[in-house]
Amino acid sequence: MPTLAAAEERWRLTIDNAPVGIAVVSLEGRFLRSNAALCSILGYSSEQLAELTFQELTHPEDLDADLGLIEQLLADEIPSYRMRKRYVRADGQAIWTQLSVALVRDGRGKPLHFVSHVADLTEELQAAERIESINRELTEQKARLERSNADLEAFAMLASHDLQAPLATIRGYMELLEAEYGAVLEPNANDWINRASQAAERMSELVSSLLEFSRVNGAGLLTREMVSVTAVVKEVVRDLEQLISETGARVHVADDTPLVLAQGGRLRQVLQNLIQNTIKYREPGRPPQCEIGVEAREHDWLVAVTDNAAGIPEEHRESVFSLFTRVNGTESGHGIGLAACRQIVERHGGRIWVEGIPDGGSRFSFTLPR
Repeated sequence: MPTLAAAEERWRLTIDNAPVGIAVVSLEGRFLRSNAALCSILGYSSEQLAELTFQELTHPEDLDADLGLIEQLLADEIPSYRMRKRYVRADGQAIWTQLSVALVRDGRGKPLHFVSHVADLTEELQAAERIESINRELTEQKARLERSNADLEAFAMLASHDLQAPLATIRGYMELLEAEYGAVLEPNANDWINRASQAAERMSELVSSLLEFSRVNGAGLLTREMVSVTAVVKEVVRDLEQLISETGARVHVADDTPLVLAQGGRLRQVLQNLIQNTIKYREPGRPPQCEIGVEAREHDWLVAVTDNAAGIPEEHRESVFSLFTRVNGTESGHGIGLAACRQIVERHGGRIWVEGIPDGGSRFSFTLPR
């Protein structure tokens, strides 16, 4: 059977090696016993603390609250209390702590002393301040980014208008030249007029594409809703009905695809770009085919668009999503469509990539977070 001395020794070792500050404090406030952790927190040795009272070490602004709670303990109104309070260390620095205090009474209920637990909150508060500072910086950066994006979109719209107007004038004068003088001009001259008209038309399309890309990149917060991929694909097919009919294309999507959380207009833009690419880059001699599927996974939806088009060499499967990169190195298009797709998907918090398939063609896949 353990002796009283052995029990006291275990109690002493437990107190001395506790990871939080522990003190036995007299009813008058003197430190009767202090462990190493408390000495480290306050910057005093146990002998120095024995000559002091907690009132002397408590920050003046927190003392009244502490004393008020002690009065409630002595009056037996509360069994214990916890509070955040500041101590003044030996070096004069004020530190925040979490203080827990209980009153020890004898068998007859007479108050004997207090037991105090003191946890240093310095690191916790510094971490909270760092997080708050980071959040403030992120908020400021977000506001600056939104202003920058708004300025960018305004500039793009202005530039588009200022560029489209002279391009329209050029096209108009080319048409007048052809109508008025086409019959008397040399064949070379008519060819030059035609080339100039085509160049102006391509420039106009490029300006429109750049404007659309700037809108995608500079758009504000996405308003998302549950969207049917099936319904979106069928709308795209209706819009591309003439092109699909002319090329004999086949676009298939299941009637029961899972709903996804997305901004409907932007999702439609992605799917329309991918379906149009199936037709635009079709293999000569075979009708374009495009299969759209949706898989609900644990943390996201996976949308896959599989085609039988010309395919993309492995070394170009990342670069095709960059601005001004043309699929397969062709001269058609402006290399903006897939870049816009990536911007839209990434703004939704997902990613997009392309893989080759064994029978020829490509599978474009993108994710949307759930």
